[in-house]
Amino acid sequence: MVDEGRLDLARGSSLDAYLAIIGQNLGGAVEPMAFERSMNGATFEVYIRDRIAPRVQPGDVIVVDWLGAHRAPGARAAAKEHGAKFCMLSPDVPDLSPVESCGSKVTELVRGAAPRSAPQVYQAIGRGTDRDVKG
Repeated sequence: MVDEGRLDLARGSSLDAYLAIIGQNLGGAVEPMAFERSMNGATFEVYIRDRIAPRVQPGDVIVVDWLGAHRAPGARAAAKEHGAKFCMLSPDVPDLSPVESCGSKVTELVRGAAPRSAPQVYQAIGRGTDRDVKG
């Protein structure tokens, strides 16, 4: 599963513009990443191609929600190239996505750290453990 969400940390400040993206497998969070812009198809393709696809095994399934960026054809192609399937979660059942809970916990960890700079945001994300973010 892959999910991303805005780290709604400090409304009205420069820290309000961070977005976190998190892969998740049965073992917990994989390849969490945060950056200072919104998600678009090109960014998502790079994330799948460079961070997620190299980790998958033939037959694995990458599940994403219906965010427009997730429909980028390059993301699907990268998954297929590594032998994985790329599936869209039904828009009728968003509560079945375990990454929603995971993303909430990451946001909570970062908020609790009260970061005041970009490096502090990344440090706070890095302090999370699999147990903290499993969802």
